[in-house]
Amino acid sequence: MKLILSVLFAYFFLAATPATAAPEALKPAQIQNVLNAVIQNVEKLYVFPEKRAEIVAALRADHARGDYEALAPAEFAARLTATLLAASNDKHLNVSFDPVRSAGLDERADPLNNRFFDAEALRLNQGYVHQEIFPGNIRYVRIQMFFWTEKLTARVIDAAAEFLSGGAAVIIDVRGNGGGHSASVQRLISYLMPAKTIPLMRFFDAQSGKSVLTKSTARLPAARVTGRPVYVLIDRGSFSAAEEFAYHIQQFKLGRLVGERTAGGANNNRFVSLPEGFFASLSVGRPIHPISKSNWEGVGVNPDTSTPGPAALDAAMSEALETLSQSPDAKIKAEAQWELPAIQSRLNPIRPSLETMQSLIGTYGEREIRLNGEQLSSQRVGMPTVVLTPLSENLFAVVGTNDVRLRFIRQAPEKVALQLEYRDGRKQIAQRSPVPK
Repeated sequence: MKLILSVLFAYFFLAATPATAAPEALKPAQIQNVLNAVIQNVEKLYVFPEKRAEIVAALRADHARGDYEALAPAEFAARLTATLLAASNDKHLNVSFDPVRSAGLDERADPLNNRFFDAEALRLNQGYVHQEIFPGNIRYVRIQMFFWTEKLTARVIDAAAEFLSGGAAVIIDVRGNGGGHSASVQRLISYLMPAKTIPLMRFFDAQSGKSVLTKSTARLPAARVTGRPVYVLIDRGSFSAAEEFAYHIQQFKLGRLVGERTAGGANNNRFVSLPEGFFASLSVGRPIHPISKSNWEGVGVNPDTSTPGPAALDAAMSEALETLSQSPDAKIKAEAQWELPAIQSRLNPIRPSLETMQSLIGTYGEREIRLNGEQLSSQRVGMPTVVLTPLSENLFAVVGTNDVRLRFIRQAPEKVALQLEYRDGRKQIAQRSPVPK
């Protein structure tokens, strides 16, 4: 038997199911046909034999109570999924309604190597949907899903690794990544590891009783992404293969995880066709990590830096810039020191008191500092007024530009100087004119 090493967020199918006219409720015979097929597959394939009877009993109990009566197909699939999840706490165990996909399923084949996923992978650049270079030469890549298309995905991963290897620090974003194929994880994680073969994960298949051990790749065509800070962004939407990637990062101590605890779906799944246009995702195997001797099923992967998912990028940027602000490279160091206050102020917004801002208004050489409501503004003679936003009690950015900042230096209770600081390192200082008495 072929052992499928795929870990897929199966709810991906639910989101992709096309909308249709409201269907009629299923007939009792149809419900019974689907339920019998689900039970047969659970009893035959489910990865934990000791849990099979409990799952089957829950399905039969709900059916006996009439919980599945008079439901449209999508509602029935959702109700079955809720029962399966409650009985197993396994997020890979679910039922979907899609007659086209149900009819086209080949249970002998790798479920992630088919025309549907190949088309999605091509549309989404094999999941590598965004790359960017941030100040301080921090290289960022966002991976929406771990697709695997033979002879194509590897080339995209190699190109992404080459891009990341040129950075002073690296951020890999798998927030909201619903999973995918372990071969894709294996390829990427190898670039973050030493150039030798290292055991990654043992995948056990309950039906065959066989295991497959994946290992890192010793020889790769692009440069390795080692010897620099690595941050991986995770959240509650990071699932399955995305969690495997994060788990490797943590277990092998390859970098830091930033964000929220992940969803907690480790088991390997297979898709099986059911009657009446339904299909099921069934957990048929489980991964075992060589370091922990376990996995993240039901518990997720915990971040090293805990922060709400939407703030994870700023939190990782802050950590990276803190490190790079001590870089021996003068240009990297200067860029990091310039950017750090802005990132930190986004994470922890500064709101100077009205009294503090009132104490800063006045004329500084050719520049007038005013207070408009609760916001400071600056106007140089003959130039438009610009709005200031606080980065600290005494440091302000100019809205609309990142090339100049205004720092107020208190020399005495009534004596204040204004220092203009430019990105290129220049500084200009002007004393506040005395207030006429």
